[in-house]
Amino acid sequence: MKRRLLFILFLSSQAFSAFSQDTVYLDKKGRWTENVKEAIRYCIPEKLGENEIEVKFYNMGDTLLNLRCFSTFVSNPKQCVQNGKSISYYANGEPAVTADFENGHREGEMRRFYKNGKLKYVCWFSKGKRDGELTMYYPNGSVWRTENYEEGKLLDGHVYNVDGKEVPFYPSDRAVGFPGGEYGLRVFIREHLHYPQAAWEQKIEGQVMVRLVFDKKGRLGKYYILPQSSENYFLRQEAVRLVEEDLKKIEWQPAVAYGEFISMGYVLPLNFKLPKPKTTTKKQ
Repeated sequence: MKRRLLFILFLSSQAFSAFSQDTVYLDKKGRWTENVKEAIRYCIPEKLGENEIEVKFYNMGDTLLNLRCFSTFVSNPKQCVQNGKSISYYANGEPAVTADFENGHREGEMRRFYKNGKLKYVCWFSKGKRDGELTMYYPNGSVWRTENYEEGKLLDGHVYNVDGKEVPFYPSDRAVGFPGGEYGLRVFIREHLHYPQAAWEQKIEGQVMVRLVFDKKGRLGKYYILPQSSENYFLRQEAVRLVEEDLKKIEWQPAVAYGEFISMGYVLPLNFKLPKPKTTTKKQ
């Protein structure tokens, strides 16, 4: 009985060791794959203790990308649960972002760094939501912005130029937006989108989904008709006309992430629906 117990313990320790050293290849959706040709990166998990797995992620050129800790690490990325520290790295090996997670949510301090290692941005999270003070710094160390949050809601904030003079405030995180917001966009589409005569006569309805790509200044550049859109030629042509002749004249509110302006995509659904015929009721 004793020898059998020792043998079982030996097998358990071997499985523990094997998991710790195995290389796991990941496809573009983050799923485990045995086909190396499908892989865009790989990782090496190491079990440190009960419900404590440290995973290092690399690109296919063997550059360290991330170090993350999990309580659950499985083949389906949606079922993985981050617990503990998380570090993202620049190509030069310097940390880009450090954070902590608890049951899959950010918890506590998060820091972002410049490539030279200087602190760029620090904020706090509680149960996955920003909570408390946020401070962002210029490369020379002077304060760029300050914000205060409570349970994910922005309470107030200030933005400064590199000389320390306060400038008009804009939030550190926001999506690209149409002037006047979503309501303004709906009004604009209603006024500028025309039902193609040929589609009207043939009683053709449908939806065209257009992906718009904006630069850091909120200017519309490239755009794409998404494959799930109606295949009708006339509806697609009207969508293209709207973008080229009308939307490209509008400068949108640029997107911001972690205090810096970024380029961002926006999916615009354009619906072509014929009015329902009016029904008349006969008088008795």
